Amino acid sequence: MDNYDGQIYYNNEELAELLKRTKKFLDRAYLDTKISRYGKEQADRAMLEFFTKFDFGSFTNEQTRQKFEAFKYHSNEIYQVLLDFAISSYIADKKKGISHRISSLDEVNAYHDPNNQNLNYEPKHVIEVVAVLTAQNSYYALNVLGYNEKLRKVLVEKFVKERYGSFERRQELDNTPNSTFVHLDSGGTLIMSKTILNRQINNMINDDDYGTGYFDPDAPAPETQTPPTR
Repeated sequence: MDNYDGQIYYNNEELAELLKRTKKFLDRAYLDTKISRYGKEQADRAMLEFFTKFDFGSFTNEQTRQKFEAFKYHSNEIYQVLLDFAISSYIADKKKGISHRISSLDEVNAYHDPNNQNLNYEPKHVIEVVAVLTAQNSYYALNVLGYNEKLRKVLVEKFVKERYGSFERRQELDNTPNSTFVHLDSGGTLIMSKTILNRQINNMINDDDYGTGYFDPDAPAPETQTPPTR
């Protein structure tokens, strides 16, 4: 970690650890809610509501809700969790020999228009769309998720189902290779990389004017702030 002109720059390993720290926080929050008297249904709802509406009221622990109050000001990192999931799920399925269907960037770029009635929102296809969008450009993928609420909703539903439906699948997602190549039938090859995603998110955080830095689950929640929007 280096500090230049008041901005903090991390190496690739440090960036990976920051994301891992955030995912551990989410996993603990989910488990704490699940083992309460409300169970898995409440825990699923809590995650869905946070990632779709930034609403953290369904988490059952007051301290956990205070931490989510702080986390909601880190929109880049919130989207990073979802983009990282899409890449991890894509790579995990590819390792199993599960075929992917996208043949051109035109197919994924179409999701920038949520009014397009011809879009396919089948969950596995949505994961592939978001993963390929991220491989194309993380900035663009983040903006498409911001524009297309249905795309984000389906992705979040799949994130909750895969990450919290099975411990084995969660381990699988967390232990996938960092990168893979995507060969498009229309020509050209993309590098799908979690390292590149982390680096681009780091650039976004440094470029923002909010001065929030990275989310720290161990830091006290801020008293009052206006959350950044994208």
